[in-house]
Amino acid sequence: MNTRAMSMFAGLIVYLGLALLVYGLHRLAVGEGGSLDYPLWFSGSEPIIKAAAAVAPGFIAGWLGRSHGLTAGAIVGAVGGVIEVFSIGVLFGVRFGDVAVQIAVAAVCTAVAAGLTNAMGGAAGEFLRGRNARTG
Repeated sequence: MNTRAMSMFAGLIVYLGLALLVYGLHRLAVGEGGSLDYPLWFSGSEPIIKAAAAVAPGFIAGWLGRSHGLTAGAIVGAVGGVIEVFSIGVLFGVRFGDVAVQIAVAAVCTAVAAGLTNAMGGAAGEFLRGRNARTG
């Protein structure tokens, strides 16, 4: 496999790891009963992890890919966003036939949002790797 594909795969693994981390922490915080009384540690950690998921996977793809960081980050974000919606839906026990339109809309919106933010991360990763190569 080439460097670009490996870099995007690494970014995708990070994206899914962060998405599953948020899911796991959510399950830990609310328990099986589904209480909406979130503990303080979850209220503070969730936005930090989501912010990392919005940029870090693309950054890794851009850093490791050495070129086309913007594109690599966008692809990682878009694909990761779609996989996130479906995998989290499965973990929460969503019946996809009952809410197919809502899931499709969520997948498209998540793909667009994650593609945009991770594209910026990918561009930053490529830029900083190039800058580090020039100065180091």
